[in-house]
Amino acid sequence: VEGSSYDSIKIPPSVSTITVLSPNGGETLQAGQSFTARWESRNLPSPAQISVALYQGGTQKRVLDCCVPGSSGLGGWTGVLPADLPAGQYLLRVEARGTNAFAIDYSDTLFTITAPTTSAQVTQQLGAALDAARVILERLRADISQ
Repeated sequence: VEGSSYDSIKIPPSVSTITVLSPNGGETLQAGQSFTARWESRNLPSPAQISVALYQGGTQKRVLDCCVPGSSGLGGWTGVLPADLPAGQYLLRVEARGTNAFAIDYSDTLFTITAPTTSAQVTQQLGAALDAARVILERLRADISQ
């Protein structure tokens, strides 16, 4: 239209985001046991790849999976925490990569990974339970014989 001005409006590209849902801090997990990491993502290109890793003291300790297929929405990865993972406080990092997109997030606070239960610990626990059962049986026998 003659005599009027038009402003050009530029719409910025959508920003890709990913947010850790769990473990997100305060949980206790055990090395050698199964667990599920969950996240929510937005505006990821298809296809996208999600990397799931554990950090301790600002250092990457273990990549649990480098190539989880991802898309926008709720996502997750289920696997076994390595049995040789040292007990301690960790953060989970999820990272999404795709064509012209990158997003990363960490657990909000630390969560704990405990050492796996070893067969020696199980044997010790069973031995203690058997000792307790013997004491109970001896008391029952003594009560019956009176």
